[in-house]
Amino acid sequence: MHTRSGMLMLIIAGLLIFTGCPKPPLQPETPRGSEIVFQNTVYSCTTVTSDPAGLKVAYQFDWGDGVRSEWSSWVEGGTPYADTHTYVQSGEVSIMVRAKNTKGKISSWSEPLVVNVSPGEGNVLWKFGYYDSEEPEDSADFTNHTFAIGPEGQIYIGSGDICALLCRKANGARRWEFIDPEEEEFSSAPAIAEDGTIYAGTEGGKFYALAPSGTTKWEIDFRSAILTPPAIGTDGTVYIQPEDDTVYAVDPANGARKWTFYAGGGVRSPVVGADGTVYISQDDTLFALDPANGSIKWRYGMRQAIAVSPAVDVSRNVLYVVDEDGWLASVNLADGSENWQVWISGDATAPVIDETGRVYITGGGRLYAINPANGAIEWDWVAPVSEEMTMPAVSSEGVIYFLVFSSAVTGATDTLYAVNRDGSRRWAVGLASGTPLDFVSAPKIDSQGLVYIGNGTRAWCVVGKGGPAASSWPMFQSDIRNSGRAR
Repeated sequence: MHTRSGMLMLIIAGLLIFTGCPKPPLQPETPRGSEIVFQNTVYSCTTVTSDPAGLKVAYQFDWGDGVRSEWSSWVEGGTPYADTHTYVQSGEVSIMVRAKNTKGKISSWSEPLVVNVSPGEGNVLWKFGYYDSEEPEDSADFTNHTFAIGPEGQIYIGSGDICALLCRKANGARRWEFIDPEEEEFSSAPAIAEDGTIYAGTEGGKFYALAPSGTTKWEIDFRSAILTPPAIGTDGTVYIQPEDDTVYAVDPANGARKWTFYAGGGVRSPVVGADGTVYISQDDTLFALDPANGSIKWRYGMRQAIAVSPAVDVSRNVLYVVDEDGWLASVNLADGSENWQVWISGDATAPVIDETGRVYITGGGRLYAINPANGAIEWDWVAPVSEEMTMPAVSSEGVIYFLVFSSAVTGATDTLYAVNRDGSRRWAVGLASGTPLDFVSAPKIDSQGLVYIGNGTRAWCVVGKGGPAASSWPMFQSDIRNSGRAR
């Protein structure tokens, strides 16, 4: 009897010890953060876990460079926790995190977040290309193709020589390629809708709507070359201007035609104002169209044919348009009346706008800063080699980027320049040697400050400073998606 009661007491004691022994927190979630970080800049990532007994937890990060953080202060389980670190060396690192509870029990390490620590501003982060060493003339030339960046960081760019639209991951690695079945060149820059649909046209006249996976949602055969990207309206309507001199408004769900407007000349990208008004060019005339039916709201005439797509400044209720003689005009959005004109150069590019409203434009081997109030030239920066230039893009830090095609003159590589808002040179980096045609690549800036541009047989990603300027038109077609819509 005593033996039985003793055994029972031992079992009860064991159970009490077992059930009373605290368990560690659950394994924390894989840290969340950017997969690209730059040397000597503060990097942040987030994780979360909980404790089986509802105890508070603390976190410790292993930053993958030989440094572990101190344990954090106690937080409630289930509450996301963020920590920061600064890397001093470049390379690939794996970030992990673990947690402990107030009883001192420590969880296992999380699954790693792999991060690429990259050199600083002005350095090439990555590049990719299609070079045929046996037949170089068959290599893909990206000089005349512009990037678009999707909502999840996917990178898209067309290629003429291989008749493909390319999708890459944020690090430049291949994701998928869409080859035109008729082997026609993807001659226009892609545009991306808010739901991730990719729109792109070919020189043969095919216009595709692709899912983010690269599958075809629908297509239209315009039987006329599509050389410029579409614009995407406030309701998702897609506005396309092929070489047949007609603007088409199509339904994003199925490509059904809503209305058409015969422009009669001029192949430039349509653009859309914040109120949905569609702006298109016809030779020397700019039209403002009602998005509901394509009827004309107003028109504005230039001296010569309009050379590039306009840029819309929502804060000042104006747009800027350039003709082939190089005249830049400021036009009121309300009625098409003119504010001012200023002559730039016969090869003036499309303008962009910074957060103060200042206008930047290139032409004649110079970068110009234009006062938006009166069109006065505030300063101009002269390229070391006065040769053809791309249009600019401007960042939130006031850095203006553009490519100078110096290879045709000096035999050296073409150069991407960064110029400060006061007109001083910030840095320059040589890229490749390209052959510019009518529609050259335009620099694009993402939220991390990375600058994307096509040049020669490579598509390039260069480390810049600051995301896009907080304006309605800081780069080609307004934004990183080439939506062509002002906000």
